[in-house]
Amino acid sequence: MLISLLTSGNFVAAIAFMLAAVMSIVLHELAHGYAAIRSGDITPKMYGRMTLNPVKHFDIFGFLMFALVGFGWARPVPVNPNNFKDFRKGLLFVSTAGVLTNLAIAFIVTPLITLLGGVTVPVDNRLAFHALTFIYSFLHYTRMICLVLFVFNLIPIAPLDGFRIVEAVTKPYNAYRRFMYAYGQYMLIAFLVLIYLLARPPVNINVIGVLSNLVATPLNWFWGLFGLA
Repeated sequence: MLISLLTSGNFVAAIAFMLAAVMSIVLHELAHGYAAIRSGDITPKMYGRMTLNPVKHFDIFGFLMFALVGFGWARPVPVNPNNFKDFRKGLLFVSTAGVLTNLAIAFIVTPLITLLGGVTVPVDNRLAFHALTFIYSFLHYTRMICLVLFVFNLIPIAPLDGFRIVEAVTKPYNAYRRFMYAYGQYMLIAFLVLIYLLARPPVNINVIGVLSNLVATPLNWFWGLFGLA
């Protein structure tokens, strides 16, 4: 995604995409950290992860995935579930905090995109035109990336949030959890390769994008009731 924007010379959109990705990812990880602290674990604070500084959350492979295919991840916030006041409730709270934050952001920016789409500026005012284009692109990419993060992180493969949710609601040491503990990282790599291949000819199906659009449907329906989607 980022590479295609840069190679096409659309630098305004490329900058908007990068800022949207940074904001969406950082807030996702901060939500995990906040939920962990509220659940009784101060590990995120001890490791200096309760910050808006994107460098603290940077993961090179996750960033490259964003640049190439439009979805990726940050360096996970360290959490020690053994410190939770209630293990299951704490694990479920922390696991869902990031994706729910992304969904909330997508919900909020949806009507803003519609409102901004109705704004016009004089053709000869290039500064205003570029500013409007940047803000619109930033909101558009923020919504897209947040929906992608919501869908991608809910996949029940370790170490994604979806697997942590499974951990929170299932019995310890069941077969699925044991399998994911042992092979989850390999399964995730295989899944990413499969997603990439499906998005290439002759199939040309962006699975994550299709699922993101399904999640966007109720958001559009709700704001459409007010003429804002």
